Amino acid sequence: MKQAVIDKVLKYDKYLTSTDYLPPQIGYMIASKLIKIIKTGNTDSNLNGFMVWGERAGLGLSGARVRLCTGIVSRRLSLMTIPDHPYHFGTRDQTMETIGFLGAGMVYGAYKVYNNKKEKQAKKNDPQLIFPTNDQQDDARVLKIRKRVILGRLVYAMYDRFKGKPVKEYQEWWTKVHYHLVPLESVLTTDELNLYKTELKNERENKYFGVFRRNEGSPSAEAPDWVVAIRGTHIKALADLLNDYKIVVEKLHSSNMIPLLQAVVCRLGAQHGYCNVNVTGHSLGAAAGLLVCRRLALQGCLVEGHFFNPPFATLESMARTCSHVVKHAIEAFPGKGEKLLHAGKRLGKKFLHHVVTDAAVDIERRRQALAEFKTLAEANWSPYLYVNKYDFICSKFLSHFRKAIHGSVDENQKKWYSSVRRGETESFHLFPCAHLVSIEIYQIRPISAHKLWNWMDPHVSYEFMQAKLIPWPLT
Repeated sequence: MKQAVIDKVLKYDKYLTSTDYLPPQIGYMIASKLIKIIKTGNTDSNLNGFMVWGERAGLGLSGARVRLCTGIVSRRLSLMTIPDHPYHFGTRDQTMETIGFLGAGMVYGAYKVYNNKKEKQAKKNDPQLIFPTNDQQDDARVLKIRKRVILGRLVYAMYDRFKGKPVKEYQEWWTKVHYHLVPLESVLTTDELNLYKTELKNERENKYFGVFRRNEGSPSAEAPDWVVAIRGTHIKALADLLNDYKIVVEKLHSSNMIPLLQAVVCRLGAQHGYCNVNVTGHSLGAAAGLLVCRRLALQGCLVEGHFFNPPFATLESMARTCSHVVKHAIEAFPGKGEKLLHAGKRLGKKFLHHVVTDAAVDIERRRQALAEFKTLAEANWSPYLYVNKYDFICSKFLSHFRKAIHGSVDENQKKWYSSVRRGETESFHLFPCAHLVSIEIYQIRPISAHKLWNWMDPHVSYEFMQAKLIPWPLT
């Protein structure tokens, strides 16, 4: 009986190695592993299934050719039931399940290839196109928005540095735009280095941000002298995911990144003038930059900030979105809608103690939030926000700034106060003024809408809005 199975395995191997779906060595590896298990008598061993599909598989994949798919299926296989046809492996349910996993894997793989291609295109963009020779005809605002390409390259450098790419690879992001990276140890004083020893250790591990100095003789006159560039979330970094959670519950200020980031920006501003320092970041980095720049603006120190896809995904905003969904459900299905509302209230009391009703609002926090909002309006702090309309993480900024406050500011607390509360919280996303730059690029919506490369084309078409929620001085 064993010999018959071995013959079948060899037939399977011959079929695999004779087709162009798999490299020959993969076929030999499969056959060798199967024969080894059979010879040891361990016929019920745990074995990764190797699946190959093509036009002859007859599985309705439109002739898609997949060279290799390993580890998609992991189940206990009985080698006594190895099929005669190498493409028909397992039951129909197992096959369809595997096709589902394979399809998801193919989509993810295709997306990774597509994303890498777009990043390479962004890297190859000619920096000389950022500020053409006739840039004197453009106003200051247009020139500031154009320099987003320079700032975006510096953020990309932080991504690649964290990923562990070769030094020459990530240095190219900043050398082409005439910048060099400055060690944090040369920015901070000795006392500050001792004070932020723990935060510095965390920064060396996670490589969140870098300080860049513009080279002397740089042709990009509009480029800032100093830039602090902050990367966003890397999906495989646990610390990043924890910081993303802190964004939702408005506790990003408790991240180890924030004290060090603020100290660095303050030191640069004190030494070189805040007007010569720009802060930029993407996603998580945009949230961190907004938080620090907002704090400094409250102290009267205005730092120009350019923030790509800043998140507006706090618990408060999500709760409001849910309330709109419930409202529409009640309107569409009056009977079932009421039941849904009561069920939502019970669930909220049990699990969502972060959001409180107007009756339980902390009066002191509301007073402080209103005072901060008015202070920011008086200072006229207005960061540049680069928002993709199809990016659900940041698009809320567009609706937030769409309508200015009419009447008393005190009565429009949704614009300046978040009712999230559990311990100490700090909002980074509520401020009265912003330069809103929006685009409508989505390719693979909504995932690609959040990508930084959307902003790297110097000639991308965008809409601009100078948003002001309240006039100053207040009347």
